[in-house]
Amino acid sequence: MSLIVLFLLFAGMVYPWSGPSHVIIYMIARKEIGPNQTALVDEIIKQMPEPEANYPNPYEIAIWADDMKMRYKFKALGGFHYYDQLFCDGIDPSDVTEIVDPVYNVVNAVLISQKTMKYRPPYPFHFDGRFEKSFALRFLIHTVGDLHQPLHTATRCTPSMPKCDGGGNRFRIKGHLFTRNLHALWDQAMGFIEFKKRPYNEQSIEYYQGPVSYT
Repeated sequence: MSLIVLFLLFAGMVYPWSGPSHVIIYMIARKEIGPNQTALVDEIIKQMPEPEANYPNPYEIAIWADDMKMRYKFKALGGFHYYDQLFCDGIDPSDVTEIVDPVYNVVNAVLISQKTMKYRPPYPFHFDGRFEKSFALRFLIHTVGDLHQPLHTATRCTPSMPKCDGGGNRFRIKGHLFTRNLHALWDQAMGFIEFKKRPYNEQSIEYYQGPVSYT
């Protein structure tokens, strides 16, 4: 699994973050690790058999963690999607009221997912952890992509905003057709990647594979 993490890290540097960008990053990773490793990844993913946890193609699994949060209101792990390091702009750090959680953040999400993937229960326990490993791998695929969205890793603090801007969520944008804040603008890929109707059909998958051909 360390191999897929490595290629996800490099692939994620290329594209702005969004649902489609998560998919493109994952497509690049699958291309780089080859068919044997992707078959292993797909087998682990399948160990969570619930219909709402699966998709008609292997790529949308990269968005599963957001689907759980947005579609099914599973927000308990929401803090594991970002790590807001403080960017103090004209304000002393001691005057900042924002608290950076040392545990509940995306960096620990990646580390915890990796540990879960590697876990082997001691004898005589027969727990195989297939469901847990599927959950961890899904979350790992997604959160490595999250790490490469600049506004998932920083929050700007100013004298007028000592609670900071929430990774751009409180930085308002006026007059834009599709979004009202800076974080959402990044989430929507700056308009460079077209959003296709989900679940993705063959034409949509072919569209998102376009950038992959350049890697």
